[in-house]
Parts: sequence; structure tokens; C-alpha cells
Amino acid sequence: ATGAVTRALVLDWDVHHGDGTQAIFYNDPDTLTISLHRFVVQLVPEPSYYPSAGLPTHCATDGSNVNVAFTHADGGFGDVDYAAIFDHLVMPIAESFGPDLVVVSAGFDSARGDPLGGFDVTPAGYAYMLGQLRRLPTLRGRGLLLTVEGGYNQESQADALEACLRT
Repeated sequence: ATGAVTRALVLDWDVHHGDGTQAIFYNDPDTLTISLHRFVVQLVPEPSYYPSAGLPTHCATDGSNVNVAFTHADGGFGDVDYAAIFDHLVMPIAESFGPDLVVVSAGFDSARGDPLGGFDVTPAGYAYMLGQLRRLPTLRGRGLLLTVEGGYNQESQADALEACLRT
């Protein structure tokens, strides 16, 4: 069928690990999941950052699951860090996979000003990432879905979403 989806990329840029998405699609060769998330190594007395999952070593054996774990830094990670990850890791993997559908789990708690995430991604940073995904040649001008998952600063969330919608 002309419009049938055969290969999907699910990219989760929410500051939390996409553990549910990973569990659903783990080792599914037709679905590539990539999670960009904060990871804090502190297990005593208990993990300090929910869900305390998503180590880079926890990837599917067939390459269909990729975890990019940011260890928290003072001031958080921002546009330059995310762009470098996109340019050197996410996009080469996505281009090699060749999805005809991209779903972005677009939580904006990695945005500048979010009180929980502690990262520093600006609206321009989100627009850059989305713009890169839109350029995937296998999408052929279709097949991009942005699912808004939230954030904890309504102004930051609104600004980031607006920048994405204008991309």
C-alpha cells in the first residue's frame, strides 16, 4: 500500500528516559527508538532521578534501541550539546535506518527555565532538532508526528512548542 508505514523512528527528547517506549519496541527491527535523557548515577539510598533507567549500554542487540544518557551538569545541557548529539549520533543513525514515519515524544522539561529538568534547551534548539528530522529523505514530505508530553514551566513549554510548530 502506498501510505503504509513500514519503518518508524520514535525519538524521545523528554528529560526522562523513555522506558515505556523502549519496553514496547525493544528488539523490533521495524521500529527504532532513541531516547535523549538525564541520567543520575546515585543508587543509595535509592535512585535520585526518575526513572533511573536508560544507560547507553542498555540497547537492543539489533540496534533498534539507542539510549543517550546525559549526566547532569551544573546549568544543564543545552542547544550546543543537543545539536552535537543530533549531528553526530541521532541523524546518522536515523538516516541509516530510513524511517517513513517519525514520532517525536516531545516533552519540554529539558527546556531552559524548567524547574524539574534542570537543562537549558531553548526554543531554537528544539526547532533545530525537529528541522533535522524533517530533512530525512525517506519521509518524502510526510510522516512526522509531534506528541506533546509536557514540561513543568508553562511559558517554556509554550515557547518551545511554538518554535517547533513554526519549523
